[in-house]
Amino acid sequence: MARSFLAFWVKPAHWRPALQRVMLHRAAKSLLWAVGLSPALWLLARGLMDALGANPVEHLIRGLGEWSLRWLWLCLAITPLREATGLVALARFRRMLGLLAAGYASLHLLAYAGLELGLDWGELWRDTLKRPFIFVGMLAWALRYFAFSQGANGPWGSHRAST
Repeated sequence: MARSFLAFWVKPAHWRPALQRVMLHRAAKSLLWAVGLSPALWLLARGLMDALGANPVEHLIRGLGEWSLRWLWLCLAITPLREATGLVALARFRRMLGLLAAGYASLHLLAYAGLELGLDWGELWRDTLKRPFIFVGMLAWALRYFAFSQGANGPWGSHRAST
């Protein structure tokens, strides 16, 4: 049954050209940026209105972390979706989704270090070594930051010969 359901959505190509045109439109990336930044703006607005609940710092930290994971999952799903559906225009959004994931992860870390620990780097280091989930999160952030900082051209910039 799952195969026939997938075949229903993937095989007929009547919807593919229209969706391809929408994704190739020049406003598509701007729309994705607006959608991508809206959760952070929503959390900020709720924080300013004092509507984050009994523990607003925890709600903010958790919300930023969850959105970081959502953007990362969407970024990692681009290639399988592109191959399954034949929508090659999906590849244009991979980098943007990765930037959103890295941005939300950095905001998550900054909210934890700044709001929870008061930017006490010694306490952050002790917390990282004491709690395995924080250690894994810091390692993941460091690896993601390293990948993000390399960019499309690698660590040394463009590999073209200079003239």
